[in-house]
Amino acid sequence: AAHTERVRLGTSVVQLAADLGQPEIDRYLVHGEVQLAIIGGDLDAAAAIAVGSLKRCLEENDMSGLMTVGGTFVEIRRMQGRFNDVISNLDLAAEQHADTNNRHMEARLRHQVGQVSQARELYERIQSDGIEGIRLDTAAGPKWPDFGYLSARFDDVVNAPAIITCLEPYASTMFAPMVPYPVCAHMLGMLHAVLGEDETALEYWAAAGRIFTRIEAPFFQDETRLEEARLRLPRSGPGDVEEAMQLLDQ
Repeated sequence: AAHTERVRLGTSVVQLAADLGQPEIDRYLVHGEVQLAIIGGDLDAAAAIAVGSLKRCLEENDMSGLMTVGGTFVEIRRMQGRFNDVISNLDLAAEQHADTNNRHMEARLRHQVGQVSQARELYERIQSDGIEGIRLDTAAGPKWPDFGYLSARFDDVVNAPAIITCLEPYASTMFAPMVPYPVCAHMLGMLHAVLGEDETALEYWAAAGRIFTRIEAPFFQDETRLEEARLRLPRSGPGDVEEAMQLLDQ
């Protein structure tokens, strides 16, 4: 019943957007549908929704929409493991939009698809800008968890405390500019792990896990389990290996 009502309301919004000549309203609806599909773990459905929107943007020569929805599509492809598609799109964006490209997101994506050296080079440039100047809004806010992800992956103990300070008030927040990010507690766990504060990291991951369970977000739940297993396996304390293997089995 809830799905039927959502489809009905979505159809009404699309028609209203057409009547008003405001295609960006349709894009907001697409983002919402994509985010719900991703949270529910249905990446194929999320990709299909994004492709449909891209086709409409092409038909209407909506270049702004193409860039926005295109960014969404790249994130979905990363989640699907379609790394070559992600790399080609990142290279094209870097070539055509060098001045406006989001370096934080690009660096994170390049690291996630295995381009570690390119990600490190971008991260070194990002560090020179600092985190203090990043304002919090729906567009810029996700730069904090992007910065946090990179800081954790590159064992940056210098910047990690400042990023923790920025993210702590939003521990239960999921930024969602184009696709939803993991709840910030997930990233806080990664950062505390880098600083050797294992128990605090485990507490944040447990908090993230409770949120993902409540909203039924299996993709993000699995990512948090992987981070906890990553900590426990090399630590090899009492029960760590058994707990890590259980997390990986899940």
